Amino acid sequence: MQLVTDGTRTVAGATGVSTLAGIGVTLLGVLTADLPMVVGGTCLTITALIVLALLLVYRWITDTREERRVLAAMQRTAQSERDQCFAARVATESERGRLLQEVRAEQRRMASTLAREREAMRAEFEEQKAQLIVETMEATVRMFHNGKFAPAAAPTTGRLIHFPKQGEPAPAPATGRTRPREHGEVAP
Repeated sequence: MQLVTDGTRTVAGATGVSTLAGIGVTLLGVLTADLPMVVGGTCLTITALIVLALLLVYRWITDTREERRVLAAMQRTAQSERDQCFAARVATESERGRLLQEVRAEQRRMASTLAREREAMRAEFEEQKAQLIVETMEATVRMFHNGKFAPAAAPTTGRLIHFPKQGEPAPAPATGRTRPREHGEVAP
């Protein structure tokens, strides 16, 4: 990058010439004891130095080389981080896809294992069920042969309870005591 432009060089050169001319006029005025020449040379020198100082301040304020360097470094860092983030995102997506494939394969494997186990359990259940039916039938046949299901020889008759007719007194209880029917008394 060019530090000093052509316009800046021209102004700096003119300022340098003005400063030297002002110093020369001032020295000539001192040697000849001419006060207006001394004052004019001093003013010319001061004006040239002020312009030079303003030029330096302008360059100092408008010089953005350091800021541009820092900005370029930060942009490189940001681009590097962006690239790393993109690479990490791609790697994450790839890993996620791989894991999904593994999970799906595991689910299929588990489903087939579950189906095989279910069929094995169903077959075992049916076998146990058939075995229990056979054992039950054998026990039933043995019970028929042993006479456990034979009908009883004589049917037993039940005891009939007769209710008293209206107007008849109730039969006395078997304990021999009558129950009082009055209020306030407690029966045994």
